[in-house]
Amino acid sequence: MSVTLTSQNFIQRSISPADDLLPLQRWLADAELMAALNLPVRHLKLEDLARYVAGFDNKSSFILGFCERGNDTLLGYRLIELNRFHRRASMHILIAEERYRSRRVTDETSVAFYDWMFGTMGVNKVVGEIVEGNQRAIRRAEAFGYVYEATLRQELLSADQSRFFNQMRFALFADSWPQVRSAAVERLANQLT
Repeated sequence: MSVTLTSQNFIQRSISPADDLLPLQRWLADAELMAALNLPVRHLKLEDLARYVAGFDNKSSFILGFCERGNDTLLGYRLIELNRFHRRASMHILIAEERYRSRRVTDETSVAFYDWMFGTMGVNKVVGEIVEGNQRAIRRAEAFGYVYEATLRQELLSADQSRFFNQMRFALFADSWPQVRSAAVERLANQLT
């Protein structure tokens, strides 16, 4: 089951091994992007990347790419792990292309994404975990409507393996989505006027 979510200016869709994976390959080799995610730089062959992408089953694990409508070039992605029994999803997002890292893009793509998560998928809670100190990501999560749940101490080993980082856990709940959605739609309307 392939996923396609559309909004006025963007499409989010399941990435497949047949897609142009060069942007994803470039991002994984980008030291600055990987540092923000506390991941090591990886230089993967396209064949290896295709195998990685094929591992997402679009049932309990998803890799959704962002593209502008009318252009198949990837701008970023969402990784989602879904626990259907507990109706809980874990989500990681990367908007890799700098000029698309705006509140407008985040709000527009998020409305379609969370409508799908809380509606179609029946999820009750979406969890995002952010490395403590990534203030930009923390501010964005809180401004969007995520609530702080916990700090997981010494949860992540640094990419250079020299120290451990705390990870902060935030969540967005189905019962708060109608209010969060209204605020996002209102912000989008104000940005267009």
